[in-house]
Amino acid sequence: MEKLNKLADTLEILYGDQADSIAKRLAAYIDKVEYHTAGTADKHWYKSVELYCIYPDGINYDASLKPLQNLKMHLKRIQNLGFNAIHILPFLESPMIDRGFDTSNFMKIRESLGSIEDMTALLEEANNLGIHVFMDLVFNHVSDQHEWFQKAIKGDAHYRNFFIHSKEKPKFIRKFHEKSAVWAEYEVDGERKIINIAFPEYAGPIPHWRDGGDGYWYYHTYYPDQIDLNWLNADVFIEMAKVVVHWAKLGFNFRLDAIPFIGKGPYKEISIKNKEAHAITAALICLADPVNPNCTFLVETYEELESVIEYFGRSDRISANLSYNFHLCTSIWVSLVTENVKFIWDKLEQLKDTPDHAEWLNFLRNHDELSLAYLSDDCLKMMQDALEKNGADFREGCGISGRTFSLLAENREKFLMAYFLLASLPGGMMVPYGDEIAAKNIPIDKLSKIEQKDTRNINRGTIDAKSYELSENIQILELMSKLLSQRKIFRLYLDNWPIRRPSPKEVFAACYSNGPDNLFIYINLSKTPMQVTFDETELISILQVNQVEVLGNTVNLGPYSGIWLKKSET
Repeated sequence: MEKLNKLADTLEILYGDQADSIAKRLAAYIDKVEYHTAGTADKHWYKSVELYCIYPDGINYDASLKPLQNLKMHLKRIQNLGFNAIHILPFLESPMIDRGFDTSNFMKIRESLGSIEDMTALLEEANNLGIHVFMDLVFNHVSDQHEWFQKAIKGDAHYRNFFIHSKEKPKFIRKFHEKSAVWAEYEVDGERKIINIAFPEYAGPIPHWRDGGDGYWYYHTYYPDQIDLNWLNADVFIEMAKVVVHWAKLGFNFRLDAIPFIGKGPYKEISIKNKEAHAITAALICLADPVNPNCTFLVETYEELESVIEYFGRSDRISANLSYNFHLCTSIWVSLVTENVKFIWDKLEQLKDTPDHAEWLNFLRNHDELSLAYLSDDCLKMMQDALEKNGADFREGCGISGRTFSLLAENREKFLMAYFLLASLPGGMMVPYGDEIAAKNIPIDKLSKIEQKDTRNINRGTIDAKSYELSENIQILELMSKLLSQRKIFRLYLDNWPIRRPSPKEVFAACYSNGPDNLFIYINLSKTPMQVTFDETELISILQVNQVEVLGNTVNLGPYSGIWLKKSET
């Protein structure tokens, strides 16, 4: 119960004198909960994470089965590919305005997906296969159909205080574009407030605020249908703590959705110190650990890099174990478009300083869109010109929807190289479903009129399991399997930071060390053949993609090719 002993100290940051009573109340609640005992005894399993991300209805083996039953069947394929973790995107009760991220009941699975028995069977199968399972904690907001909000707008002051609200109508000035984002300007107590608009296409007449029809205005970071919770109210923390304990005891790990906004009041800014969010996540870890000692927390945030790193916390007060590496993702794509590895190396240099317990999770695309935040205006326009024609606009030009294969103009060699590059970087790897078979965008005209309003739907949908048997997809599956298996073998190398090797600007050239042994990596990001010469002798190929030839101290890299080399042990 060491974690629970830290709980009161952590909660004091948020709730002052109430901290002790809250901690005791939750400790008594946990005492009645059955512990999760299955799974690995390795608390640091996440340091070798390879994560597969999928919607709960993202795969179909048998149309007569419920989606969760189909997903259970998919686990063996995921294991065979080499993944040791799966992130099941939102599966809780929801009116599905935002693909399940608008939760209306945190304790119930959507009936259309299956039952709690289906989910526990899936978890049992995952445990048998050595696959860790993540679910989303969507704690910034709830659906406007949630009973708390329904009670609030019916006049219940207790539940109204669960939400960020105002009696006065907000003073909205204007909406504008700047710094690769869309913003709203307000006048608040005579001062100017500039706040990012997450979904500008759905902001409403007054971005961030909606009329509750009860004489109050309610704050929302995302859709007007998603009302932001007031985490300064201890009752909100207690209710959400129960949610964490409920799912942790079943064996879930957690992805923390929209973490930059949790714990803040209205007019939420990112990239400013958020001690409240850090305290909330540290407290939730204290609660999850007693019922699931291997529970891992993954944060989703794209703020200034220094702010992102702060979410990991410290070794004596961990607030997250993993973080999505959005900054590196953007840099990878700039390098792919410009055929210049400088952007990757510049970003890698900035990513070194993280706590020992922390790990980055790298990806080419997440389940939402390719974010282009923090780019200069000129670079943003260049990226839009290069990629938007292969996908669809999202966030009014600040992001691009689409599957990875389509964004790379359905160029198979370039797609294979891009994943070879991702696998060659330090940190864990995340792959969104469909990428393991190079799935293409869903044509916009194949979507319903409602679905067309959210361009992210072109990279969603259900994949037929028969797609895995198609001959053109076998090469992709085989490469993904080889990448993950070799990453497992060479993880001790990849856990150390790479040293840049001399090479043309188009070639990612790195050396990873494991004691006296080295792993050399050369990847050609361009369509032009490249040649690199090195001093080492007797190097042999461990893994390669596309056309590569090694002749003595020279490697000839064909278009979009790559190779891992190691000194021969003979």
